[in-house]
Order: sequence, then C-alpha cells, then structure tokens
Amino acid sequence: MNRYEGFQEFVVARGGALSRTAFLLTGEHHAAEDLVQSALAKAATRWRQIRDGGQPEAYVRRIMINEQISWWRKRPARPVAEVPDRAGPDSGQRVLDRLVLDRALDQLSPRQRATVVLRFYEDLSEADTASALDCSVGAVKRYTHDALARLRESLPMLAEHAGQYADAGAAVAKAKRRRTGRIAAAAAASLVLVAAVLAVLVPGPSGSGPVPPLNTPSPSPSPYVPSELAPLPVGLSDRSAQAQPLPRDRAIGRAMLLLEVHDGGDGYIVAVDGTWWQSPRADSGAYTLSPDGRWLARKDKDRVVVRDLTGTTEHALPAATGLMWAPSGGWLYGMNQHGAGWLVSPGTWSPREVAEDRGSVLAVTDAGELLCTDVGTGRTRLTLRIVSPATGGVRHIAVDTAARLGVDERLAQVPMADVVGGFVTEIEAAAGGIAAVEFFRHEPRQDWVRQATGIIEFSLADGRVLRRVDLIGEDQRQGDVLCYRGGGMLWTDRRTLRGVRAGTTKLYAIMPLSYPQWVYEFAGCGAIAVPSRHR
Repeated sequence: MNRYEGFQEFVVARGGALSRTAFLLTGEHHAAEDLVQSALAKAATRWRQIRDGGQPEAYVRRIMINEQISWWRKRPARPVAEVPDRAGPDSGQRVLDRLVLDRALDQLSPRQRATVVLRFYEDLSEADTASALDCSVGAVKRYTHDALARLRESLPMLAEHAGQYADAGAAVAKAKRRRTGRIAAAAAASLVLVAAVLAVLVPGPSGSGPVPPLNTPSPSPSPYVPSELAPLPVGLSDRSAQAQPLPRDRAIGRAMLLLEVHDGGDGYIVAVDGTWWQSPRADSGAYTLSPDGRWLARKDKDRVVVRDLTGTTEHALPAATGLMWAPSGGWLYGMNQHGAGWLVSPGTWSPREVAEDRGSVLAVTDAGELLCTDVGTGRTRLTLRIVSPATGGVRHIAVDTAARLGVDERLAQVPMADVVGGFVTEIEAAAGGIAAVEFFRHEPRQDWVRQATGIIEFSLADGRVLRRVDLIGEDQRQGDVLCYRGGGMLWTDRRTLRGVRAGTTKLYAIMPLSYPQWVYEFAGCGAIAVPSRHR
C-alpha cells in the first residue's frame, strides 16, 4: 500500500480550510502559506499513522499550532521600513475599534477565547471542542456562555465611543444608526483573529496544559466523560448490620463513600441511594472510589482491579502501591515501588507507562498531566515539573507564596526517603488548571506537620498565586486537606467534613464525622481516620 495514499485528496479537500485557520494563527497571508506548507510536510512523513488515526485534519491543525508557537518564540524584531507622513484612511476609527476590542478581549479568559475560535470559526461541535481543549462538554458550554455574555456587555460600547471622534452632531446621530452594524461585523472578524492568536499563544488556567512539543504525536485526551461528581452525604447512620456482600452479577449504582473499620476488618460501600454493601475482604487501604462514584479500584498484590459499580464489568491493570484520581475522574494514576507507574483513562483502560520516581508525582490533572517535584522548593517558594505522559513534554513553573504567608508560616512538606532532598510538598490539583499547596504555622522543633493551617491556590499555566484559604474548623482546630473534587475542595478538622467552594475562600460544613471506629474515604479522596473524642 502506498504510504501517501489519500494524502493528495486530503490536501485538495481541506487545504482551503487549513489556510484560513493558518491565517487566524499568523495574521499574515504569506506566513499562513508557509505555516500550512510546513505542517503538511511534517504530516506527510507519518501520513499512514495520521490517516489510520481517523482525524487527519485535527492532527494537522495541532501541528500548525505547534509550529506557530515555535515561530512566535523565535520571531525577530519587525522594523518598519518607512513611517508614513499621513495617517491611512479611517486610521482613527481603526484605533478606536482596536481599543474597544482589546477591552472586550480583556474580559475573556484564554480558555474562553479558545472556545470562541473553535466553536464559531472552526465550527467544531461541543464534543470536538471539548476534545481539543481536554475538558468536559459541560466546561465548553460554560466557557461559551460566559464568553458570549461578556462580549455582549463590552461590544455595545462601540456606538457610544464613536461620538467622541465625529465631526458634528449630525454625524454622531448617523454614526449611531449605521456604524453599529458595520463596526460589529468588523469587530467580530477582528475578535476571531485576535482570539485565535491569543488562544494558542497565551497559556490559559484550564487543565489542558501546554500544547505538545514539535515532532511528537498529538496528545490523547481522555475519551471518557465522567458523570457528575458523586454526592456527599449530609449525615450517616450505621447500617453495617444490614449490609449484604457486594454482588458480582448486578449493579449497585454509583457510590459516595467507603468505610473501613479503624483497626482492620470489614469494609463497606455506601451507595448514592443510601444502601450499604460489604466490600470484598482485602488489605487495609486497598480500595478507592472515582470522583463520580462509578469506579471502585482494588489494589491486589499483583494487579489493580477496577469494577464498574453501575454494571458488572471489571478491568485489570498493572500492580500499584498507590492510586490517585484526577479531580473530575477522567484519569487514574498508579504508582509502584520500582520507580515507575502508569496512567490510564476509564475511556480506554489502556495504561501508559510513566517513568517517574516513586513519590515524585504529587497530583494528576484533568488534562492527564502529572504534577511532579522539582528542585528549588523552599519555605515560601515552590517549583513544579508538569509532565505530559501522552507527549513526553515537560514544562516547569515556579510559585512564589511569600506575599501570602506570615513570618511564622511555611509550605508544608512531608519526609519521603525515595525523593531527592528527602521531602515533598503537599500539592492538590483542582479542575480548571488550578492547584493548591498546603501551608502551616511553624512551631519550634517541628519540621513538618500533616495538619494544614490553610492552602494557597495557584494557576498551573504560569504559577500565578490566585488566593489564600485559611482552614480553621471547630474549636480553632487546623484542617486536614482531603482532595479536590472538580473545582471544590474537601477538608476536615477531624470532627466534621468541610468544604471550600470553587474560586472562593468560603468555608462550609458538610457532615459530622460521628464514628471514630471508621476510616472515611469519600469518592475521589484519600482516607481520613477520626480520632476518639476522649483522646
């Protein structure tokens, strides 16, 4: 079979569309032609692989984005050969349009800009846009709604600003009737152009991470779309006496909580409908639930078995000593004792090997990226490596928390013998390209503590600090961070399950932890033991 079979037909059929996309990325016709030619040349070298993948246009478009970013970073200065003595036609109005457009664009996040380009210029469906951005369909709908709402608020200002540059009162009235339609059309075209460039050149705060490096396959976003997060109980009654063994031949529905006797023994699964089920006997800490409560993962000695609680299907994965879910449940990371791990999506259940030392992986994002330890972490400064197993790409970010910490506060670190330096920082990943680092109030003769005074959230795009949240519970007890589920965070003062709403510093109580004999593990989170009231 000819390795280039179908390539010429593809170029003829989709060359025009690719050229238009290239123009939005470059803003220049000649540069767009060069970009398309370069992308097609790269695609031709592995055309059979691209063709067999079933989405050649999406693949070539991603190559174009990679190439344009590379050119942008290496771009030389562009001297102006000659400055005109007189302004061009209607240059004042063009300046006005640009100012208003810049103001409108400032109201959009980079993810909203990218969504506008993909949905309304590329005419991608919500599902295809979600795949391109490595997010859920619900997130695409939210980005689209928010972006259009903000643009509707900003663009009507065009007609009002026009009056500042009119020559006479009659012109103002006429401009307000006629210019709105003309400017709106020009604004829309310019908006798409600027948005396309910014969308690919400005990193956004979502969990999609960086565009993959050149000469690597396109990343493989998780094809699995998680259900909504499992609900959290508002209270709990002991129904262990009525619990039946987990059936193997029928579904029990999604679960919201795992319970295990504190000193070892029986374990229980609390389903969303309130029923209790006995989990099969296993070692302590062997089970974990996905954030949507659908998947129950069990660590055996020689493998990990994942059961679909909404059915009876089971999937076998390589052995792991620890498991970690992405905040929205689209990825599962397994680590082992031999210096390697794996990453898998519930959409395919095909594990991808991860060559990271045990203990260096701190969290996994909804984009399938791993947040890993890096050199340079100190009392107030955090450095991270963000690794994409799909592409092999690695980038580094630095987070400076000094402005948000008091003189007696420091970032929380725990000892880890397998890690260079002996300590790792406590990190949690949230949905939407956000992560958080724990901090605590330092006390003499105490190098580290598990209980956090609070968290500092930061952007995974550039390390920018977003907010500080102090975790102080009942009787001024400090908090234990459990996990992020979606964008919201769960924590506990070891008496009450508490939460922090996404994007805020607002704390709220969820349910009392009334049974000290149990270890609680909420869907998508780590385990928490409740100490006796008498201790």
